[in-house]
Amino acid sequence: MQVSRRTEWIVSICLIGILGAAFAARNAPLISGDETGFLAIGRYLGGKGIYAMLDQPYYPFGYASLLAPGFSLFDDPQWTYRFAIAINVLLTGITVPLSLRLLAHFGFGRSITVLACSIIAATWPSYTVHISLAWAETLFRVLFLLYLLALINAVEAGRIIWFVMVALLTAALYATHARALALIPLGLVFFAYSAVYRGKRPEALCGILVLMPAIVVVTAANGHFQDTLWESVRTDGALGEMFARLLSRDGIIKIFFTTLGHLWYQLVASFGFFLVGVWFLFKKVITPSSSNERAIAVSILGAIASIAVASVMQMSGHSRLDHLIYGRYLDAATMPLLLIGLVAVIERVKGAIYVQAAAIAAILILGIIVYLYADNIELNLLFDINIAGIAGIQSILNPFIPDVEASIFIGISLISVMAILAIAALCRIRMALVGLAAYSVIATYSMFLFLMQAQNVFEVIVDNDAQLLRSTGASQVFLLKSSWEDWYFFRERFILPDISVFPATDRGQVPAGSFMLAARSENIPDASCIGLIGQSSALWQKGEMDLKIQLPMNQPLPAAKSSSWIGCTKGWSVLESWGRWTDGNSAVLLLPVGASAKPLVLQMEVSAFTGHGLPQQRVSVNVQNGQAAEWVLTSQREVKEMPISAGLNTIVFSMPDAKSPEMIGTSTDSRVLGMSVSYFCITEQGRKCL
Repeated sequence: MQVSRRTEWIVSICLIGILGAAFAARNAPLISGDETGFLAIGRYLGGKGIYAMLDQPYYPFGYASLLAPGFSLFDDPQWTYRFAIAINVLLTGITVPLSLRLLAHFGFGRSITVLACSIIAATWPSYTVHISLAWAETLFRVLFLLYLLALINAVEAGRIIWFVMVALLTAALYATHARALALIPLGLVFFAYSAVYRGKRPEALCGILVLMPAIVVVTAANGHFQDTLWESVRTDGALGEMFARLLSRDGIIKIFFTTLGHLWYQLVASFGFFLVGVWFLFKKVITPSSSNERAIAVSILGAIASIAVASVMQMSGHSRLDHLIYGRYLDAATMPLLLIGLVAVIERVKGAIYVQAAAIAAILILGIIVYLYADNIELNLLFDINIAGIAGIQSILNPFIPDVEASIFIGISLISVMAILAIAALCRIRMALVGLAAYSVIATYSMFLFLMQAQNVFEVIVDNDAQLLRSTGASQVFLLKSSWEDWYFFRERFILPDISVFPATDRGQVPAGSFMLAARSENIPDASCIGLIGQSSALWQKGEMDLKIQLPMNQPLPAAKSSSWIGCTKGWSVLESWGRWTDGNSAVLLLPVGASAKPLVLQMEVSAFTGHGLPQQRVSVNVQNGQAAEWVLTSQREVKEMPISAGLNTIVFSMPDAKSPEMIGTSTDSRVLGMSVSYFCITEQGRKCL
C-alpha cells in the first residue's frame, strides 16, 4: 500500500506534536556546559548583549542562529531554552519526509513499511537524546540529509542549481559543526570529477565559485564570534595538532582504538543496521545498475567517511581520550546508513539479514576489544549523552547492579539478544518491525527517564545552593562579571527569585560584608577554581573572606567529579574519567573543613606518572605553610594522608620530578605530570575512609 504525500506530512506533524509534548518539561541546560556556547551566540544574535565565555568550548554559529529569535521573543531563560527544544522537535519531524525522498532514490517505494522505518529512524534512541539538548546535532542531521539529496540530484539531473546547493549546504554544515570541514575537500573532488568525467564543466565551476567564498564567510563569522564572546578557545582539535598524531606511534595507536570505538558505538547504537547500510551502498558501488548509481553510492559513502575521519582525529587527542567511544559525533551523519539498513532488512533485500547477523557478532567482538583497551588505561565506557539506549538501560539497572561497567555490558547483551531475536523473526514474518518500534519506544523512554533523573539531581543541587545562600541572610549577592557567566545567564532567575544579583567587574565594587559569587576568577587571590555547583562557583564574604561551603566528612569524593573540588588554584589539569593529574611542579588545593572535636586528616588515593627512566616521583606536602608529609609515589595507586584542621586549609604539593610524556618520549602530551588523584576523603585521625 502506497502512502500519499498528504499522509506523510500528517504523520510528520503528529510526530512533532508527540515529541514536543514529551520534551516540554525541559527548561534548562542540565547535562553539559557545552550547550552554553550555542546559547551565548544565540543571545548575542538575538540582541541581548555579550557574555564573556572565557575558556568554555566554542562551537560554530549555525545552530545558534536558529536560537536567536528565542532570545528576541522571550525575556525568560526557561522559555528561551524551551524555544531551543521546539527547534529540535521541528527539525526531527522534518527528517521523515527527507528520509522518504532519500529512500526513493534507491528503489524503495512510499509504502507503509518504509514510512514506519523512517519514523523509527527519526526517533531512534541515540538520535532522540539530542532533542533534549541545545546542541547542533538535530540541525546537522537535517542539513546532511539535504546535502545527500543535493548530491544525488547533482549526479542524476546535473543542473547548476544542484551544484550550487551542494556548495551552500557544505558551507552550512561547516557553519553548524567543525567536523564538516572534511566535506570541503570532498566537494572539490566531486566538482572536479563532474567536470572531467561527466562533462559538467560550467556546473562544477559554479559550485567551486560558490563554495570557496561561502567557506571564507563562515570562517570569518566564526572568528568574529570567538573574538567577541571568548577570551580563549580550546585548541586540542587544531589541524596541526591532529595531523601531528599521525607522526607518532602513540598517536597512531590512539587513532586505531578510537576508530574501533567509533565503529563499535555505531553498531551498538544502530542495533547493527549501520553495517547493513554500508553493505547496501557498497553493493551499489561494485555492481551498479548504472554509472549514476555508482557515483551516488560513492558520494554518500565518501561524505560519511570524511566526517568519520574528522571525528576520529579530533577524539584521539590526549585531552579527549575519555571520548574513546564517542561515536555519537557521527550520529547525525550515519542516520542514512541506519535508515537504509533498516529498510533493507525489513524489505528482505537479498543478503541483508546475514549482514545484520555479522553486525551483531561484530558488536560482541569489538565490545570486548574496546573494553580491554579502555580498562587498561582506565577510560570511561559510558557517558550520560553517549549511547542513549544503553545509558537508559544502565540507569534502570543501576539500583540492582551498581557497577557501571557490568550494567553497561548487560545492556549491550540485552540489545544483542533483541537483535538476534529480530533477525530470527524476520526469517519468518515482518512483525519484527513491531518489535523494532517497541525497542525504539522502550529505549527512548528509558533515555527520557535518565534525562529526568539528571534534571531531578540538578534541581536538588540547585535547591541546596539556594538554601545555602538564604541561610546567610543575604538579600543581595554580587556576581563578579570576570567569572564564567552561567550564573548570571540562567541561575539568577531559576533559583534566586527573592535574592537580587548584581554584576561587578572586580572586588573593589563590592561593599564590605556583602557576598560575592565567583567562578575561576582571578580577582579573588588564590581562588581561580573554587567549586560549588557543576561549573565551579563559590560564595565569599568580602572583608573576612570566610568560605561558606564545607566538604562532607567521612565520605569518599571521586576526583573525576567537578563537585568534589571545592578549590584548586593552580597546577591541576582537566578532569578525566578516572580522576585528575597535577600539571607542573606544584599544585595548590583549598580545602574548607567544618569544626570537629577530634584531629582530622585528609586521605587521598594517589599515584605518580612514571616510565622511560622515571620509576617514581617525590611529593612534598605543605599545609598552612608548614611541612606535613613527604611521599615517594610509583605508578601503583596507594592511599596517603596528611593532617588538616577546621577552617580553610591551603595545601601545596611540590613535585620536583614531574615531567611530561613528551619529554620522556612516551607520547606527544606536553602536560608536566606529577601526581594523580582518584579519590580523597576528610575523616578523623585513625579512621579508615579510603
